[in-house]
Amino acid sequence: MPRKSKKRQTQQNPLAKTRFVLALALLVLAVISTSIVKELIRRHDVHSELSGLSEEIAALESRNTELGSLLTYLQSSTYHEQEARLKLGLQGQGERVLIVPGSEKTLPDNVNVENAKGTDPQKVQGNPNKWWKWLFLAKD
Repeated sequence: MPRKSKKRQTQQNPLAKTRFVLALALLVLAVISTSIVKELIRRHDVHSELSGLSEEIAALESRNTELGSLLTYLQSSTYHEQEARLKLGLQGQGERVLIVPGSEKTLPDNVNVENAKGTDPQKVQGNPNKWWKWLFLAKD
């Protein structure tokens, strides 16, 4: 009988070894699969970030071009003349300054139109005062 037990052990050993090798192979396959999936996810994230950065670069280059053209305009003599006329009230050689009635709203704050007209700034009434006088103090 001892021989029969050895046969059974030898028959179980190849089956046990096969199961062990199969389990080990599945474990290695699972580890490799997990690392491949992680790498694919990381690659996708990097690609998404790269495309987002490319779009941001294009937008910044466009903005840089706009700012460059604005800087060129702001450094031009045309702009300097226009600002001198509007903000400082200057005029070109041989030009006359005309003050058009009703255009006070378009002039800058530092140009005093009332004094230019020769009126006293204290006599100038605001819109609410004009309405008050028209509604309640109007003489028929």
